[in-house]
Amino acid sequence: MVKLLLWLICSIACGVLYRMGGSDKYNTKVRDLGVPFVFILSLSLWAGWSWWLVLCFGLMFGALTTYWGKKGSDKTFLNYFLHGLGVAVAMLPYAISMHHYIGFIIRCLVVSLGIAYWSIYVGNDIREEFGRGVIIGSTLPLLLF
Repeated sequence: MVKLLLWLICSIACGVLYRMGGSDKYNTKVRDLGVPFVFILSLSLWAGWSWWLVLCFGLMFGALTTYWGKKGSDKTFLNYFLHGLGVAVAMLPYAISMHHYIGFIIRCLVVSLGIAYWSIYVGNDIREEFGRGVIIGSTLPLLLF
């Protein structure tokens, strides 16, 4: 029950922070630092601490700072796919250290395709950005396989 609650909190918190970082009211660093912090904290509470998570934090931070396109241009399915893939691949050091390759690969597919399809088919900015964050947070358990 505690893990289910942690998973739900992580998913919602990642969604809220991702959206906050995309709004005009907050600095983008709310997303760029907040989402990796919540994700790494949740994963360490769920599965235990590993120093590899520090590297994963930095990699996820870097992945969240780009959409793989020119600033101000319309993003395509490929831009969002690469964005999601970057966020998912950021957990590679953890997957290697814990030997959770299958879950890592599945998560890479789910996050990259999920973010790409969600971003293309959801027109509302608030729902779109919140949904991207939820996709990132809700896929945490996949890293444990």
